[in-house]
Amino acid sequence: MSFLTNNNLQFKIVTAPELYAVRQPVLRPHLKPEDCGFEGDTDPDALHFAAFNDDRMVGVLTALHRTHVHFGDEAAIQFRGMAVLADFQGRKIGGALLRWAETVLVQQGARRFWLNARIKAVPFYETANYRGNGTYFDIPGIGPHQTLFKTIDKPL
Repeated sequence: MSFLTNNNLQFKIVTAPELYAVRQPVLRPHLKPEDCGFEGDTDPDALHFAAFNDDRMVGVLTALHRTHVHFGDEAAIQFRGMAVLADFQGRKIGGALLRWAETVLVQQGARRFWLNARIKAVPFYETANYRGNGTYFDIPGIGPHQTLFKTIDKPL
């Protein structure tokens, strides 16, 4: 499945190993690309979304079917590994990729979304209507994070 925008961006669903080349320089620069897999990447229902600019992968996002206590027992999607290459940041690619992923997942019936955001990324997610519970935590070697949530009541 792919979607082409009017500004040379194309969105596609890819495999986990394909997106490591973007995850690595943005999220795990101290690792080799092949070591940038996350828990859940190989789950059968995991989806890996990518943004391409003129056939170059420039942004990535993974969606996992994971519940969160915030939503009780209701089904939810956890977003992980959101990254946009440094040369492409500030061009609204991340926001467009996030909206496309949400749209695809809402069409499949998802309504509840959550993620653990690095503190510096919290304002980005807040502009996409994600809200936190005010609790911060540290991921060793990576830094402080906050869990953010969003519910979409009707299809996008």
